[in-house]
Amino acid sequence: TATVARQPVGWGVALGAGCGQGPVEDFGARASEASLETRHAGGQTRWVRRGVGSPGDDVLPGDVATDRDGANIVVGTYEGSPDFGGGALPAVAAESGHNAFIVKYARDGQLLWSHGYGAAAGALFPDTYFEVAATDHQRNITVRGNTSHPVVLGGVTVTGFFLVQFTREGEVRWVRKLGGNYDGAPGLAVDSGDHVILAGAVEGPADFGGGPRTTGPVSAFLVKYTREGTWLWDRVFASPATAFLGGVATDEQDHLYIAGSFDEATDFGGGPLPPSAPGVETAVVARFSPTGQHVWSRTLEDATALTRFSDIAVHGNRVVPVGRFRGRFDFGGRTFIAPAVGSAGMVLAMTRDGEDRWGRKLGGVVFQVRSDHEDHLTVLGFAMPGDDVGSGPLPPESALYAFVNKYDRVEGARDWVRTFPAETTTFGGLSVSREGEVAVTGGFRAPVDFGTGTLQPTTPDTYDPYLLRLFP
Repeated sequence: TATVARQPVGWGVALGAGCGQGPVEDFGARASEASLETRHAGGQTRWVRRGVGSPGDDVLPGDVATDRDGANIVVGTYEGSPDFGGGALPAVAAESGHNAFIVKYARDGQLLWSHGYGAAAGALFPDTYFEVAATDHQRNITVRGNTSHPVVLGGVTVTGFFLVQFTREGEVRWVRKLGGNYDGAPGLAVDSGDHVILAGAVEGPADFGGGPRTTGPVSAFLVKYTREGTWLWDRVFASPATAFLGGVATDEQDHLYIAGSFDEATDFGGGPLPPSAPGVETAVVARFSPTGQHVWSRTLEDATALTRFSDIAVHGNRVVPVGRFRGRFDFGGRTFIAPAVGSAGMVLAMTRDGEDRWGRKLGGVVFQVRSDHEDHLTVLGFAMPGDDVGSGPLPPESALYAFVNKYDRVEGARDWVRTFPAETTTFGGLSVSREGEVAVTGGFRAPVDFGTGTLQPTTPDTYDPYLLRLFP
């Protein structure tokens, strides 16, 4: 069922060098944590935090993570010198450039700390990005990023692609340089031993820390590091054309699961897997042991056209890759058929042995999935007017929508659906707490009303960031 939410609006998210909390307006009566939990239905807004960019400058979150205390960490990139209520971030070194930011909020939305990083003054077209984030059992935060010019992180100067880990207080613990040219958004995960696992795609030669690796034109990879950033092992899945991984997750025994796609025969460890047709992008999901040994890998049965997995979640005996497809394929005794024009989203649940369990077809595209400890899955995607994401055909009022859906992990029953107009609002990252609270981050460049009042961008047609927290 669709939910109609009333959304608290506030500001005071400080992305500066210091800490602080600006004014935050919580709509509705004050109540205890317990009473808030009981009075609000799943999918309704708990709180919103927004930031204020400098005039004419974009601020765009790229990802959000949730630690074991329920705190949210947002990473992204900015122009200019944004201020979220606690002081301005360091200004970008040149007018045409970008800096990276990381900011942490408590479970109730209070700012805890924030930092910005970029090239030194005088750099020409300096670009620094923080792309994805993951947290460990000690509340440390690992981030994958890249920079076009030298940037100092905790006393270490880096150029190109890197991993950086921050403490729970925002101090840099370690930095790991990544040799190579990396494509697309990677998958990042942490296992029960706080090992860091990175999966993605690399173009040309690469060195993850264990020495140079030979790759194809664009090859998928999987690499594991210790909690201190020391290289343990890596696997490169070379393709004669293109292979990429968009998601990685671990189970309770620290086995690794990857999801992505390839378009020519590629060996993920169990022998070459053929594409659904020569040159056609084909979804793949695979499992590896904690030491990187192949356990199984598979594609979708009888696929006739493009299939792509963009992310994966694992909890209990459910492995759930998500993505999009064209044409048709068979799964769990059903045939999934996309529209004659365009593609459809898919949420597919397997066992940890790779056996079909249940599947859901959605209008649009599903690009992120997260699992909680309450036996639920949450997905984030985009859809067009007329698409059905679980609450009936979307109306024509917006040319693009984002949707957040929650499902039962075991059987796939839908708990709730929340949709948002997305023509002028981005939805770049999804995370869930252990208890199932949902966090979504992105940017808005036009007035947006999440249900409790209108948020105005600092400059029309220029993105300001937001963080949205939903009840389970």
